[in-house]
Amino acid sequence: MIENVTIKLINFTKNVNYCDMIFCKEGDLMISGDFYQDELWQGFYSASISAFYARKLDYFDMALHAHSQVEIMYVARGRAHLYVDERQSAVDNSHEQISAYILKRNDLIFLNGGVRHRLQISDDCRIYNVEFAFRKNDSQRQDSLQGLVQSSQELRKFLDIKRSHIVIQDAAGRIENLFGFLMNELSPYKNGSVEIGAGINSDIIDNILKIIILLVARSGSRDKSDAGEIYVRRALAMIDRLYDTDIDIGQISSELGISQAYLHRLSKSYLDTTLHTYMNRLRIEKAIKYLENTDMPIVDIAFSCGFNNRQSFYKAFYKYQGCSARDYRTDFLARKDRLIGGHDME
Repeated sequence: MIENVTIKLINFTKNVNYCDMIFCKEGDLMISGDFYQDELWQGFYSASISAFYARKLDYFDMALHAHSQVEIMYVARGRAHLYVDERQSAVDNSHEQISAYILKRNDLIFLNGGVRHRLQISDDCRIYNVEFAFRKNDSQRQDSLQGLVQSSQELRKFLDIKRSHIVIQDAAGRIENLFGFLMNELSPYKNGSVEIGAGINSDIIDNILKIIILLVARSGSRDKSDAGEIYVRRALAMIDRLYDTDIDIGQISSELGISQAYLHRLSKSYLDTTLHTYMNRLRIEKAIKYLENTDMPIVDIAFSCGFNNRQSFYKAFYKYQGCSARDYRTDFLARKDRLIGGHDME
C-alpha cells in the first residue's frame, strides 16, 4: 500500500536547491524542464536518458532538490520516504505544505522536471532511477514521441491531466522487469553511474523507456472510484500486515464486507494483477531476506512466510525467481564470498 500524508514544509527548509525550469540544447540533446510541452509530442523528438543508477542503500538522505530532467524512481526492495514540494521558488508561499510518501516494494514515483523532492532511506532498500530529457531527431522518424502519443489514448489523457508527480503501485512487477532489462542495457555506460552527458542513444534503451512511459501513463490516466480504491488499499494493508499467516483472499474479502469476485475485479483494475499474486510476491520477497541473512532451514522459511505447505512455496519461488530456493541461497553465498575475498571484478 502506498501511504500518503501531508506535513508542514518548515522542517525541510535547510539545504534546499532550487532549479530553474530550462529549455536549451546541448549538441543534439534538448533539455526540457517540462514533460508536457506540446512541442515534444507534436514534433519529432525522442526521450534520452541523461542519468541513471541501480543501488542498494542502507542509509541515504538527500536534501530537497530538483532536476531539469524528468525522473522516475522505482523501489525494488525495502522502503523509502519521498517528500514532494511544488513551490515555484524558494520565496513562494503559495504552497505551505508538501506531500510525503512511504514507497514500498514495487512502488514508483514519476516526477516532472523542476519538481522539488527529497529522498530518505533508513533501512535496506534497492532503488532503480532514471532521469531523461529529450533530443530532437534529425529526421521525421516514425518511432518519435509523436508516433507514441498518436498510438496511445491513455498517454494523451495523461498529458492532458498534467500531473506534476504521481505515485504508482506496480503490483504485477511489469515495470520492475523492464527496469531490470534497462539497467542491463545501461551497464556499459560508466557502470551505472550518473551524469552521462549528452544522453544515451540506443534503439533498445529507447524502446524500453517508451514502454515504461506508456505504463506510467496507463496508471496515471485512470479514472478510479474512491470506494473501489479504498477497498484495494485496505486489502493491501491487510496483506502487508498478515502475509506470514495463513490468511487467504476469501478471508480478506469477508473482512472488507464485499464478495471475493468483486475484490478480484477491483484488484485487476487497480493493480493490473490479482491479490493472490501480490501476496505471493511479498512472501517470496520476505523469504529471500531469510535466505540471505539466516541459516534457517528452507522448509521453516516457507512456513514463516505464510506458505501452508512446502510444495506451494517451491512452486511460487521458482515462478518469481527462476530457480529453487536452495540454488538461490547457494548462489548468493558464493557471490558474497567472492565480494568478501575481493575477487569479484564486476
